[in-house]
Amino acid sequence: MKRLIFIVFFTSFVLNVFSQKQIGFKQPEIWIISKNINDSLKFIPDKRKNNYRAEITKAIDYSFDTMNFHPCLSIEQLLGALEVEYEPRQSSNITVFSVYKPSSNKQEYSIWSLNLDSASNIFLTTQSLRSINTYFEYSDSTINEPVINLFKTSWINQNIEKKKHHFTLLSDDSLSYKGKFAEFLFYDEPLTEIEISKIYTYLAIKYGISINTINYISSKNSIIWDAKENTSFAKNIAGIGRDTILGVNQKQSSGSAGKSPLTISVGTIEPLNSENQNKIEHHNFLIWGDNGKSLTFTEPDTSNLIYWSGITNKKWLMQCSGETISKLKTNIRLKCPIISDSTVLILLINRSSDFDFPKEESLAFYPDSLSQDGYWYFSNITWDSDGSGKDAFAFCSTSTTVNEEEVEEDNFIVELFDDDFNANESDININDNNTLGAVKFETVDLYPNPTYGNFSLHVKLNQSSTLSVEIYDSSLRQIQKESFQNQEEFQIDKYIKRKGAYLIVLRTNSDMKLLKIVIN
Repeated sequence: MKRLIFIVFFTSFVLNVFSQKQIGFKQPEIWIISKNINDSLKFIPDKRKNNYRAEITKAIDYSFDTMNFHPCLSIEQLLGALEVEYEPRQSSNITVFSVYKPSSNKQEYSIWSLNLDSASNIFLTTQSLRSINTYFEYSDSTINEPVINLFKTSWINQNIEKKKHHFTLLSDDSLSYKGKFAEFLFYDEPLTEIEISKIYTYLAIKYGISINTINYISSKNSIIWDAKENTSFAKNIAGIGRDTILGVNQKQSSGSAGKSPLTISVGTIEPLNSENQNKIEHHNFLIWGDNGKSLTFTEPDTSNLIYWSGITNKKWLMQCSGETISKLKTNIRLKCPIISDSTVLILLINRSSDFDFPKEESLAFYPDSLSQDGYWYFSNITWDSDGSGKDAFAFCSTSTTVNEEEVEEDNFIVELFDDDFNANESDININDNNTLGAVKFETVDLYPNPTYGNFSLHVKLNQSSTLSVEIYDSSLRQIQKESFQNQEEFQIDKYIKRKGAYLIVLRTNSDMKLLKIVIN
Protein backbone atom coordinates (compact mmCIF):
# COMPACT_ATOMS: atom_id res chain seq x y z
CA MET A 1 0.00 0.00 0.00
CA LYS A 2 1.43 3.36 -0.89
CA ARG A 3 1.87 5.34 2.26
CA LEU A 4 0.68 8.61 0.74
CA ILE A 5 -2.21 8.73 -1.72
CA PHE A 6 -3.55 11.98 -3.13
CA ILE A 7 -6.63 12.61 -5.23
CA VAL A 8 -5.52 16.05 -6.30
CA PHE A 9 -2.32 16.74 -8.17
CA PHE A 10 0.15 17.14 -5.33
CA THR A 11 3.73 18.30 -5.52
CA SER A 12 6.04 17.54 -2.61
CA PHE A 13 6.77 20.72 -0.78
CA VAL A 14 9.33 22.01 1.64
CA LEU A 15 7.88 23.97 4.53
CA ASN A 16 9.26 27.43 5.10
CA VAL A 17 8.56 27.94 8.76
CA PHE A 18 8.30 31.39 10.27
CA SER A 19 7.38 32.52 13.73
CA GLN A 20 3.61 32.22 13.91
CA LYS A 21 0.94 31.97 16.55
CA GLN A 22 1.14 28.67 18.42
CA ILE A 23 -1.87 26.56 17.50
CA GLY A 24 -2.63 22.86 17.16
CA PHE A 25 -4.15 21.37 14.05
CA LYS A 26 -7.65 22.29 12.94
CA GLN A 27 -10.33 20.03 14.43
CA PRO A 28 -12.06 17.70 11.95
CA GLU A 29 -15.79 17.60 11.29
CA ILE A 30 -15.79 13.84 11.98
CA TRP A 31 -13.18 12.22 14.24
CA ILE A 32 -13.45 8.49 14.86
CA ILE A 33 -10.90 6.68 17.09
CA SER A 34 -11.61 2.97 16.96
CA LYS A 35 -10.47 2.13 20.52
CA ASN A 36 -13.50 4.06 21.82
CA ILE A 37 -15.97 1.49 20.47
CA ASN A 38 -19.10 1.01 22.57
CA ASP A 39 -19.87 -2.66 22.04
CA SER A 40 -23.13 -2.76 23.97
CA LEU A 41 -24.65 0.20 22.12
CA LYS A 42 -23.01 -0.80 18.82
CA PHE A 43 -21.28 2.42 17.82
CA ILE A 44 -17.94 4.22 17.85
CA PRO A 45 -18.39 7.75 19.20
CA ASP A 46 -17.16 10.92 17.52
CA LYS A 47 -14.25 12.34 19.53
CA ARG A 48 -15.59 15.86 18.93
CA LYS A 49 -19.09 14.85 20.12
CA ASN A 50 -20.70 16.24 16.99
CA ASN A 51 -23.21 13.36 16.83
CA TYR A 52 -21.35 11.87 13.90
CA ARG A 53 -20.79 8.54 15.61
CA ALA A 54 -20.18 5.44 13.49
CA GLU A 55 -23.16 3.10 13.95
CA ILE A 56 -22.63 -0.66 13.59
CA THR A 57 -25.54 -1.60 11.32
CA LYS A 58 -25.39 -5.39 11.81
CA ALA A 59 -22.50 -7.13 13.55
CA ILE A 60 -18.75 -6.81 13.94
CA ASP A 61 -16.30 -9.56 14.90
CA TYR A 62 -13.26 -7.84 16.36
CA SER A 63 -10.55 -7.92 18.99
CA PHE A 64 -8.26 -5.23 20.35
CA ASP A 65 -4.74 -5.01 18.97
CA THR A 66 -2.15 -2.23 18.94
CA MET A 67 -0.41 0.09 16.54
CA ASN A 68 2.73 1.50 18.13
CA PHE A 69 1.48 0.82 21.66
CA HIS A 70 -1.92 2.43 21.00
CA PRO A 71 -5.04 0.24 21.06
CA CYS A 72 -6.98 -0.22 17.85
CA LEU A 73 -9.58 -2.56 16.45
CA SER A 74 -8.50 -5.72 14.67
CA ILE A 75 -11.54 -6.57 12.56
CA GLU A 76 -12.02 -10.18 11.55
CA GLN A 77 -15.46 -9.78 9.98
CA LEU A 78 -17.86 -6.89 9.50
CA LEU A 79 -21.46 -7.58 8.58
CA GLY A 80 -23.13 -4.47 7.33
CA ALA A 81 -21.12 -1.28 7.80
CA LEU A 82 -20.14 1.53 10.13
CA GLU A 83 -22.61 4.23 9.09
CA VAL A 84 -22.13 7.93 9.81
CA GLU A 85 -25.08 10.30 9.61
CA TYR A 86 -23.38 13.03 7.63
CA GLU A 87 -25.13 15.18 5.05
CA PRO A 88 -22.75 16.47 2.36
CA ARG A 89 -23.07 19.96 0.95
CA GLN A 90 -23.74 20.77 -2.71
CA SER A 91 -20.29 22.33 -2.97
CA SER A 92 -17.48 21.08 -0.80
CA ASN A 93 -13.75 20.61 -0.45
CA ILE A 94 -12.94 17.54 1.64
CA THR A 95 -9.73 16.18 3.17
CA VAL A 96 -9.77 12.74 4.75
CA PHE A 97 -7.13 10.94 6.85
CA SER A 98 -7.42 7.20 7.49
CA VAL A 99 -5.09 5.04 9.60
CA TYR A 100 -5.27 1.31 9.01
CA LYS A 101 -3.41 -1.90 8.18
CA PRO A 102 -5.24 -4.43 5.97
CA SER A 103 -4.80 -8.11 6.76
CA SER A 104 -3.99 -8.99 3.16
CA ASN A 105 -2.24 -7.24 0.30
CA LYS A 106 -4.05 -9.33 -2.32
CA GLN A 107 -7.69 -8.87 -1.38
CA GLU A 108 -9.40 -5.52 -1.88
CA TYR A 109 -11.05 -3.98 1.17
CA SER A 110 -13.22 -0.91 1.61
CA ILE A 111 -11.90 1.95 3.76
CA TRP A 112 -14.71 4.47 3.40
CA SER A 113 -17.43 5.48 0.95
CA LEU A 114 -19.51 8.66 0.48
CA ASN A 115 -22.55 8.51 -1.80
CA LEU A 116 -23.86 11.92 -2.86
CA ASP A 117 -26.73 10.50 -4.93
CA SER A 118 -27.56 7.30 -6.75
CA ALA A 119 -24.88 7.93 -9.39
CA SER A 120 -22.11 9.89 -7.63
CA ASN A 121 -19.95 7.81 -5.33
CA ILE A 122 -16.65 8.88 -3.73
CA PHE A 123 -14.69 6.06 -2.13
CA LEU A 124 -11.35 4.70 -1.02
CA THR A 125 -10.39 1.02 -0.97
CA THR A 126 -7.06 -0.69 -0.38
CA GLN A 127 -6.59 -0.98 -4.15
CA SER A 128 -8.50 1.88 -5.76
CA LEU A 129 -10.11 5.27 -5.22
CA ARG A 130 -12.74 7.42 -6.87
CA SER A 131 -13.64 11.09 -6.78
CA ILE A 132 -16.36 12.85 -8.77
CA ASN A 133 -14.39 12.81 -12.01
CA THR A 134 -11.49 10.46 -11.29
CA TYR A 135 -10.99 6.74 -10.85
CA PHE A 136 -7.56 5.33 -10.03
CA GLU A 137 -6.27 1.82 -9.33
CA TYR A 138 -3.03 1.37 -7.45
CA SER A 139 -3.15 -2.36 -6.72
CA ASP A 140 0.16 -3.00 -8.54
CA SER A 141 1.98 -1.07 -5.80
CA THR A 142 0.02 -2.46 -2.85
CA ILE A 143 2.02 -3.90 0.02
CA ASN A 144 0.74 -5.08 3.36
CA GLU A 145 1.93 -2.25 5.60
CA PRO A 146 0.33 0.20 8.02
CA VAL A 147 -0.96 3.28 6.24
CA ILE A 148 -1.77 6.92 6.90
CA ASN A 149 -3.89 7.71 3.85
CA LEU A 150 -4.65 11.26 2.71
CA PHE A 151 -7.57 11.78 0.32
CA LYS A 152 -8.38 15.25 -1.07
CA THR A 153 -11.11 16.13 -3.52
CA SER A 154 -13.80 18.75 -4.15
CA TRP A 155 -17.02 19.29 -6.05
CA ILE A 156 -19.21 22.25 -7.04
CA ASN A 157 -23.00 22.37 -7.38
CA GLN A 158 -23.40 18.63 -7.01
CA ASN A 159 -26.90 17.22 -6.70
CA ILE A 160 -27.42 15.76 -3.21
CA GLU A 161 -30.31 13.31 -2.97
CA LYS A 162 -31.77 13.28 0.51
CA LYS A 163 -32.73 9.62 0.47
CA LYS A 164 -29.74 8.38 -1.51
CA HIS A 165 -26.69 9.91 0.15
CA HIS A 166 -24.91 7.94 2.85
CA PHE A 167 -21.47 7.75 4.42
CA THR A 168 -19.93 4.45 5.53
CA LEU A 169 -16.62 3.30 7.02
CA LEU A 170 -15.00 -0.06 6.23
CA SER A 171 -17.76 -1.13 3.89
CA ASP A 172 -19.55 -0.17 0.70
CA ASP A 173 -22.09 -1.91 -1.53
CA SER A 174 -19.73 -4.75 -2.48
CA LEU A 175 -16.65 -4.69 -0.21
CA SER A 176 -16.05 -5.09 3.51
CA TYR A 177 -12.85 -4.82 5.56
CA LYS A 178 -10.50 -7.13 7.45
CA GLY A 179 -7.47 -5.91 9.39
CA LYS A 180 -6.48 -3.18 11.82
CA PHE A 181 -8.38 0.11 11.91
CA ALA A 182 -7.12 2.91 14.18
CA GLU A 183 -8.31 6.44 13.38
CA PHE A 184 -10.36 8.46 10.88
CA LEU A 185 -10.46 12.26 10.43
CA PHE A 186 -12.85 13.93 7.96
CA TYR A 187 -12.66 17.62 7.02
CA ASP A 188 -15.25 19.31 4.82
CA GLU A 189 -13.19 22.47 4.39
CA PRO A 190 -9.82 23.16 2.75
CA LEU A 191 -6.63 22.78 4.79
CA THR A 192 -3.36 24.63 4.39
CA GLU A 193 -0.07 22.80 3.87
CA ILE A 194 0.96 23.66 7.44
CA GLU A 195 -2.31 22.23 8.80
CA ILE A 196 -1.88 19.03 6.78
CA SER A 197 1.68 18.64 8.07
CA LYS A 198 0.55 19.04 11.69
CA ILE A 199 -2.11 16.36 11.28
CA TYR A 200 0.43 14.06 9.66
CA THR A 201 2.85 14.73 12.52
CA TYR A 202 0.22 13.88 15.13
CA LEU A 203 -0.74 10.63 13.38
CA ALA A 204 2.79 9.60 12.34
CA ILE A 205 4.28 9.95 15.85
CA LYS A 206 1.25 8.39 17.52
CA TYR A 207 1.11 5.31 15.30
CA GLY A 208 4.77 4.98 14.30
CA ILE A 209 4.08 5.20 10.57
CA SER A 210 6.64 6.87 8.31
CA ILE A 211 5.71 9.98 6.36
CA ASN A 212 8.86 10.55 4.34
CA THR A 213 7.95 13.32 1.89
CA ILE A 214 7.01 16.18 4.21
CA ASN A 215 8.41 17.66 7.39
CA TYR A 216 7.16 16.75 10.83
CA ILE A 217 6.33 20.01 12.59
CA SER A 218 5.26 20.96 16.11
CA SER A 219 2.42 23.23 17.20
CA LYS A 220 5.01 26.06 17.24
CA ASN A 221 5.65 25.36 13.52
CA SER A 222 9.16 24.12 14.33
CA ILE A 223 10.57 21.36 12.14
CA ILE A 224 11.18 18.30 14.32
CA TRP A 225 11.98 15.93 11.41
CA ASP A 226 13.42 17.42 8.22
CA ALA A 227 12.27 15.26 5.30
CA LYS A 228 14.68 16.78 2.77
CA GLU A 229 17.79 16.67 4.96
CA ASN A 230 17.00 13.22 6.32
CA THR A 231 16.01 11.57 3.05
CA SER A 232 18.62 8.80 3.44
CA PHE A 233 17.03 7.77 6.75
CA ALA A 234 13.36 7.81 5.82
CA LYS A 235 12.56 4.20 6.71
CA ASN A 236 10.78 3.13 9.91
CA ILE A 237 10.48 6.71 11.16
CA ALA A 238 9.25 6.87 14.75
CA GLY A 239 9.53 9.20 17.69
CA ILE A 240 8.79 10.08 21.27
CA GLY A 241 7.88 13.52 22.52
CA ARG A 242 5.22 15.75 23.94
CA ASP A 243 3.23 18.57 22.41
CA THR A 244 -0.01 19.03 24.32
CA ILE A 245 -1.45 21.45 21.79
CA LEU A 246 -0.79 18.99 18.96
CA GLY A 247 -2.20 16.10 20.98
CA VAL A 248 1.12 14.22 21.11
CA ASN A 249 2.34 12.51 24.29
CA GLN A 250 4.35 9.56 23.00
CA LYS A 251 6.58 7.96 25.64
CA GLN A 252 7.60 4.80 23.77
CA SER A 253 7.74 4.15 20.07
CA SER A 254 8.73 1.72 17.36
CA GLY A 255 8.58 2.21 13.59
CA SER A 256 6.30 0.30 11.23
CA ALA A 257 3.40 0.82 13.65
CA GLY A 258 5.28 -0.89 16.47
CA LYS A 259 6.72 -3.81 14.51
CA SER A 260 10.22 -2.41 13.92
CA PRO A 261 13.01 -4.29 15.78
CA LEU A 262 14.03 -1.02 17.51
CA THR A 263 12.00 0.51 20.35
CA ILE A 264 12.98 3.62 22.31
CA SER A 265 11.21 4.73 25.48
CA VAL A 266 11.39 6.87 28.56
CA GLY A 267 11.29 4.43 31.45
CA THR A 268 10.24 0.81 31.11
CA ILE A 269 8.49 -0.24 27.91
CA GLU A 270 4.87 -0.96 28.79
CA PRO A 271 2.24 -2.86 26.75
CA LEU A 272 0.47 0.45 26.03
CA ASN A 273 1.76 4.00 25.73
CA SER A 274 -0.93 5.17 28.18
CA GLU A 275 0.47 2.81 30.84
CA ASN A 276 3.90 4.44 30.70
CA GLN A 277 3.76 6.99 33.54
CA ASN A 278 7.05 8.72 32.76
CA LYS A 279 7.04 12.33 31.59
CA ILE A 280 8.62 14.26 28.71
CA GLU A 281 8.84 18.04 28.86
CA HIS A 282 6.53 20.01 26.56
CA HIS A 283 7.94 20.64 23.04
CA ASN A 284 10.71 18.07 23.42
CA PHE A 285 11.08 15.43 20.69
CA LEU A 286 13.32 12.58 19.62
CA ILE A 287 12.53 11.44 16.07
CA TRP A 288 14.54 8.71 14.36
CA GLY A 289 14.63 6.84 11.06
CA ASP A 290 16.87 4.22 9.50
CA ASN A 291 18.54 3.74 6.11
CA GLY A 292 16.38 0.78 5.12
CA LYS A 293 19.20 -1.75 5.10
CA SER A 294 19.13 -5.15 6.76
CA LEU A 295 19.95 -5.78 10.40
CA THR A 296 23.12 -7.67 9.51
CA PHE A 297 26.71 -6.90 10.37
CA THR A 298 29.76 -5.83 8.41
CA GLU A 299 32.83 -8.01 8.69
CA PRO A 300 34.89 -7.21 11.80
CA ASP A 301 38.36 -5.82 11.09
CA THR A 302 40.66 -6.15 14.09
CA SER A 303 43.44 -4.27 12.28
CA ASN A 304 41.31 -1.11 11.92
CA LEU A 305 42.24 1.10 14.85
CA ILE A 306 40.49 4.21 13.50
CA TYR A 307 36.89 3.11 12.96
CA TRP A 308 34.54 0.66 14.60
CA SER A 309 33.99 -2.50 12.55
CA GLY A 310 31.40 -5.25 12.75
CA ILE A 311 28.68 -2.59 12.67
CA THR A 312 25.08 -3.15 11.60
CA ASN A 313 24.38 -2.33 7.96
CA LYS A 314 21.17 -0.74 9.25
CA LYS A 315 22.04 2.66 10.72
CA TRP A 316 19.82 5.26 12.34
CA LEU A 317 19.66 9.05 12.45
CA MET A 318 18.24 10.73 15.54
CA GLN A 319 16.88 14.30 15.23
CA CYS A 320 16.54 16.03 18.61
CA SER A 321 14.59 19.14 19.53
CA GLY A 322 13.56 20.88 22.73
CA GLU A 323 15.27 22.94 25.41
CA THR A 324 15.79 20.00 27.79
CA ILE A 325 16.02 17.12 25.34
CA SER A 326 19.68 16.43 26.08
CA LYS A 327 18.73 15.64 29.71
CA LEU A 328 16.11 13.05 28.77
CA LYS A 329 17.23 9.51 29.69
CA THR A 330 15.91 6.84 27.35
CA ASN A 331 15.86 3.06 27.20
CA ILE A 332 16.48 1.09 24.03
CA ARG A 333 15.27 -2.37 23.09
CA LEU A 334 16.56 -4.08 19.96
CA LYS A 335 15.30 -7.38 18.60
CA CYS A 336 18.46 -9.04 17.30
CA PRO A 337 18.39 -12.83 17.81
CA ILE A 338 20.99 -13.47 15.07
CA ILE A 339 23.94 -12.74 17.40
CA SER A 340 26.04 -15.83 18.07
CA ASP A 341 26.68 -17.09 21.60
CA SER A 342 30.24 -15.79 21.62
CA THR A 343 29.40 -12.15 20.94
CA VAL A 344 28.00 -9.11 22.73
CA LEU A 345 25.95 -6.35 21.13
CA ILE A 346 27.17 -2.77 21.65
CA LEU A 347 25.32 0.51 21.01
CA LEU A 348 27.37 3.13 19.15
CA ILE A 349 26.48 6.84 19.07
CA ASN A 350 28.31 9.55 17.14
CA ARG A 351 27.34 13.09 18.14
CA SER A 352 28.65 14.55 14.86
CA SER A 353 26.44 12.25 12.76
CA ASP A 354 29.51 10.54 11.31
CA PHE A 355 28.23 7.16 10.10
CA ASP A 356 31.76 5.79 9.76
CA PHE A 357 31.87 5.83 13.60
CA PRO A 358 35.49 6.81 14.29
CA LYS A 359 36.54 5.37 17.64
CA GLU A 360 37.89 8.58 19.15
CA GLU A 361 34.65 10.47 18.40
CA SER A 362 32.04 7.79 19.13
CA LEU A 363 30.47 6.59 22.35
CA ALA A 364 29.97 2.86 22.94
CA PHE A 365 27.45 1.48 25.44
CA TYR A 366 27.32 -2.00 26.90
CA PRO A 367 23.87 -3.62 27.15
CA ASP A 368 22.11 -4.07 30.48
CA SER A 369 20.42 -7.33 29.65
CA LEU A 370 19.42 -9.84 26.99
CA SER A 371 16.16 -11.80 26.91
CA GLN A 372 15.90 -15.38 25.72
CA ASP A 373 13.94 -14.31 22.65
CA GLY A 374 16.72 -12.03 21.43
CA TYR A 375 15.87 -8.59 22.84
CA TRP A 376 18.90 -6.52 23.90
CA TYR A 377 18.28 -3.76 26.46
CA PHE A 378 20.23 -0.53 26.96
CA SER A 379 19.29 2.00 29.64
CA ASN A 380 19.86 5.66 30.54
CA ILE A 381 20.90 6.66 27.03
CA THR A 382 20.95 10.42 26.40
CA TRP A 383 21.07 12.28 23.10
CA ASP A 384 22.34 15.53 21.58
CA SER A 385 24.85 16.31 24.32
CA ASP A 386 26.71 18.62 21.89
CA GLY A 387 23.60 20.62 20.93
CA SER A 388 24.00 19.82 17.22
CA GLY A 389 20.42 18.55 16.97
CA LYS A 390 21.35 15.20 15.40
CA ASP A 391 23.11 11.97 16.38
CA ALA A 392 24.08 8.92 14.34
CA PHE A 393 23.69 5.52 15.96
CA ALA A 394 24.13 1.85 15.12
CA PHE A 395 25.04 -1.40 16.84
CA CYS A 396 28.27 -3.35 16.89
CA SER A 397 28.84 -7.05 17.37
CA THR A 398 32.05 -7.79 19.21
CA SER A 399 33.70 -11.19 19.50
CA THR A 400 37.39 -10.24 19.43
CA THR A 401 39.54 -12.20 21.90
CA VAL A 402 42.88 -10.80 23.09
CA ASN A 403 45.44 -11.61 25.76
CA GLU A 404 44.83 -9.39 28.79
CA GLU A 405 48.57 -8.73 29.14
CA GLU A 406 48.71 -7.34 25.59
CA VAL A 407 45.84 -4.87 25.99
CA GLU A 408 46.84 -1.22 25.68
CA GLU A 409 44.78 1.67 26.94
CA ASP A 410 42.42 3.23 24.38
CA ASN A 411 41.56 6.88 23.88
CA PHE A 412 37.90 6.50 23.02
CA ILE A 413 34.97 6.36 25.42
CA VAL A 414 32.87 3.40 26.46
CA GLU A 415 29.90 4.13 28.71
CA LEU A 416 29.57 1.29 31.23
CA PHE A 417 27.69 3.07 34.00
CA ASP A 418 25.36 5.99 34.32
CA ASP A 419 25.46 8.60 37.05
CA ASP A 420 23.15 6.53 39.25
CA PHE A 421 25.19 3.31 39.13
CA ASN A 422 25.51 1.58 42.49
CA ALA A 423 28.63 -0.57 42.34
CA ASN A 424 27.37 -2.90 45.07
CA GLU A 425 24.25 -3.77 43.11
CA SER A 426 25.83 -5.54 40.20
CA ASP A 427 23.14 -8.13 39.55
CA ILE A 428 21.37 -6.99 36.40
CA ASN A 429 17.91 -8.43 35.85
CA ILE A 430 17.18 -10.28 32.63
CA ASN A 431 13.84 -9.93 30.88
CA ASP A 432 13.04 -13.37 29.54
CA ASN A 433 10.33 -15.86 28.77
CA ASN A 434 10.11 -18.95 30.95
CA THR A 435 10.77 -22.01 28.84
CA LEU A 436 9.91 -25.47 30.14
CA GLY A 437 13.10 -27.38 30.94
CA ALA A 438 15.35 -24.40 30.25
CA VAL A 439 18.36 -23.65 32.42
CA LYS A 440 17.73 -20.46 34.40
CA PHE A 441 19.79 -18.30 36.74
CA GLU A 442 18.31 -18.35 40.24
CA THR A 443 20.88 -16.15 41.98
CA VAL A 444 24.06 -14.38 40.89
CA ASP A 445 26.35 -12.56 43.32
CA LEU A 446 29.42 -10.55 42.32
CA TYR A 447 31.67 -9.23 45.10
CA PRO A 448 33.46 -7.04 45.95
CA ASN A 449 32.53 -4.39 43.42
CA PRO A 450 34.43 -2.08 42.94
CA THR A 451 37.59 -4.09 43.60
CA TYR A 452 41.36 -3.78 43.31
CA GLY A 453 41.55 -6.83 41.01
CA ASN A 454 40.32 -9.90 42.86
CA PHE A 455 36.61 -10.69 42.86
CA SER A 456 34.28 -13.67 43.21
CA LEU A 457 31.17 -14.93 41.46
CA HIS A 458 28.59 -17.10 43.16
CA VAL A 459 26.11 -18.53 40.66
CA LYS A 460 23.13 -20.80 41.35
CA LEU A 461 21.12 -22.37 38.52
CA ASN A 462 17.75 -24.12 38.61
CA GLN A 463 19.38 -27.32 37.31
CA SER A 464 22.80 -28.70 36.40
CA SER A 465 24.37 -27.14 33.35
CA THR A 466 27.60 -25.91 31.83
CA LEU A 467 28.48 -22.28 32.53
CA SER A 468 30.62 -19.92 30.45
CA VAL A 469 32.21 -16.80 31.98
CA GLU A 470 33.40 -14.11 29.54
CA ILE A 471 35.01 -10.78 30.43
CA TYR A 472 35.13 -7.78 28.03
CA ASP A 473 37.24 -4.67 28.48
CA SER A 474 36.35 -1.07 27.67
CA SER A 475 37.45 -1.63 24.06
CA LEU A 476 34.78 -4.34 23.80
CA ARG A 477 37.45 -7.01 23.47
CA GLN A 478 37.11 -10.35 25.17
CA ILE A 479 40.06 -10.67 27.56
CA GLN A 480 39.01 -13.78 29.45
CA LYS A 481 36.81 -16.79 28.82
CA GLU A 482 36.39 -19.89 30.98
CA SER A 483 33.90 -22.75 30.93
CA PHE A 484 32.65 -24.85 33.86
CA GLN A 485 30.92 -28.20 33.52
CA ASN A 486 27.62 -29.66 34.77
CA GLN A 487 26.86 -28.10 38.14
CA GLU A 488 23.92 -26.34 39.74
CA GLU A 489 26.06 -24.06 41.90
CA PHE A 490 29.38 -22.39 41.10
CA GLN A 491 31.89 -20.51 43.24
CA ILE A 492 34.36 -18.78 40.91
CA ASP A 493 37.33 -16.60 41.84
CA LYS A 494 38.70 -14.23 39.17
CA TYR A 495 41.36 -11.56 38.82
CA ILE A 496 41.71 -8.61 36.43
CA LYS A 497 45.02 -6.79 36.44
CA ARG A 498 44.32 -3.51 34.63
CA LYS A 499 42.19 -0.70 36.09
CA GLY A 500 38.96 0.14 34.30
CA ALA A 501 35.33 -0.87 33.76
CA TYR A 502 34.49 -4.35 32.50
CA LEU A 503 31.50 -6.36 31.33
CA ILE A 504 31.07 -9.93 32.60
CA VAL A 505 28.84 -12.22 30.53
CA LEU A 506 27.53 -15.44 32.09
CA ARG A 507 26.02 -17.94 29.65
CA THR A 508 24.24 -21.27 29.93
CA ASN A 509 22.78 -23.09 26.94
CA SER A 510 19.51 -21.16 27.30
CA ASP A 511 20.11 -18.07 29.41
CA MET A 512 22.47 -15.12 29.79
CA LYS A 513 23.38 -12.72 32.57
CA LEU A 514 25.26 -9.42 32.16
CA LEU A 515 27.24 -7.92 35.05
CA LYS A 516 29.40 -4.82 35.30
CA ILE A 517 32.49 -4.43 37.47
CA VAL A 518 35.00 -1.66 38.20
CA ILE A 519 38.69 -2.37 38.86
CA ASN A 520 40.38 0.40 40.86
